[in-house]
Amino acid sequence: MRTLSENQIKVLKLYRKGKKPSEICELTNLSSSSVHEAIKRGSANIYRAIAIIETAMKNDILAEPEIRKLKQLLYS
Repeated sequence: MRTLSENQIKVLKLYRKGKKPSEICELTNLSSSSVHEAIKRGSANIYRAIAIIETAMKNDILAEPEIRKLKQLLYS
């Protein structure tokens, strides 16, 4: 699984706060295609991570330390 790139993090933060792609372009000095690609790939990476965790939970293959870590992430 890939991590999120710096651009994906920067763009997704702004996008999730309600900024339009055109506004994100102006704020980050990224091209329109770069902003759209960051939204697309960053979101896909997040959904992939969720799907992996969901599969691990459904198949009862998470160890207790992993469950604790996930709880810490969710409730911090």
